[in-house]
Amino acid sequence: MRISAKKLWSDGVWLSDRTVVIKDGIITGITEGLTGDIPTDYLTPGLIDNHIHGGDGISVIDADADQICDWLVKLAESGVCGVVASPYGKIDEIHGTLSVLREVKRRQDKGEAGGAILLGAHLEGPFISPDRPGSFMPETIEKPSVDSLLRLIDGYEDIVTEITLAPEVTGNEIIRELVQRGIKVLAGHTDCTYDQALTAFENGVGATTHTFNACRPPHHREPGLIAAALTDDNIYCEMICDLVHLHPGTIKLLYHCKGAERLMVISDGVSTTNLPDGIYSEKGVSVTVKNGESRLTDGGSLNGGGCYVSRSAKKLYDIGIPSSDIPYMTAVAPAKWLGLDNSISVGGKSFLTAFGENFGNAFSVIGDRVYREETV
Repeated sequence: MRISAKKLWSDGVWLSDRTVVIKDGIITGITEGLTGDIPTDYLTPGLIDNHIHGGDGISVIDADADQICDWLVKLAESGVCGVVASPYGKIDEIHGTLSVLREVKRRQDKGEAGGAILLGAHLEGPFISPDRPGSFMPETIEKPSVDSLLRLIDGYEDIVTEITLAPEVTGNEIIRELVQRGIKVLAGHTDCTYDQALTAFENGVGATTHTFNACRPPHHREPGLIAAALTDDNIYCEMICDLVHLHPGTIKLLYHCKGAERLMVISDGVSTTNLPDGIYSEKGVSVTVKNGESRLTDGGSLNGGGCYVSRSAKKLYDIGIPSSDIPYMTAVAPAKWLGLDNSISVGGKSFLTAFGENFGNAFSVIGDRVYREETV
């Protein structure tokens, strides 16, 4: 397989007119010139979505292994190469989903399933603030303790990669226990103060969940989590870039404060993400999709992201984020947060996202397979 790119991304620089040669899923060469049989405008490391609950009618908390495997193929066809699936709910419900995700990962590891690579699970809750629930139902929020934490994660350390919690609710003992077990901790759905956020960072919180959404808004006399994260160079920030959850000006503020290497674009996708306009039901809750926005029908609160990360890359390009920084935010920073390498290099595995003109029409190349949406 030979993929020609007018622009090939390499460590923050676009190399012009390169061809990537792939054999048996491994990159065997990168040559000058456009000599491949698969043409692209931009070729980047594979996009990774570290926070996604579903899409295209699939919700990871309700789906079986076959449905999730089919959905991962759709994600790959959209240009997304890797995902950290995000269960939520009560502890017993989360355990059921984790068992399904473990089976999906087993199939992919054995070569029995393809699509976007399942990189683990990101638990959004249940230890979050009842004052900042977002679209979560009150019954899905549980009172934290070390015992309840151990009940949540024991036996699932092989699949649980990340957890979102409210530091002022959990306290720092729980944060330290998670870090000791190798689980990444994010602050989200939280009402924590600036000082509480700083203490949480000192104890191991390393990122903020869908920054600015479902947390204490910044105030000039109590700047809260947002200011703490924006002024700490070590903290990663998730951001939903559907241009609904965050105004373009807010995205530019995050970009200006954090730099591309500490920003992680996520979809926060739900079952209604990427569906046409209409009224749908998710776990018995009515959800309305209109113009790509997914909102609870009763009250109008945002229910989840409006597009996949590949479409977010296009939106970032359209609002003027430098094209050379977009791969950091959509592919490299999410991988580094997880402790993974995500680069285009000879000898490495094929894990690539291709874009057409102006970052449109994305598709992916994973292993020895090209995933591209069929066009009529």
